[in-house]
Amino acid sequence: LFLDQTIHPARGFIIQLLLQQDKLSKAELKEIAMYTQKFDEFEETMDKVRSKGQQLEFDEKVSNVHA
Repeated sequence: LFLDQTIHPARGFIIQLLLQQDKLSKAELKEIAMYTQKFDEFEETMDKVRSKGQQLEFDEKVSNVHA
């Protein structure tokens, strides 16, 4: 939830910056690319965590039904 509430607004901000690329320095563009990559990594990790949590929840429900 935390990442959803922070990354999505930040991505919107990054998009706004990229729409004005002509006003940004090479260093600023490089920094934006770095943050974009970090956000991608965070989201990928959170997708794995979310998926594992859902699988564990499902397994628990199945085992309770068969118990």
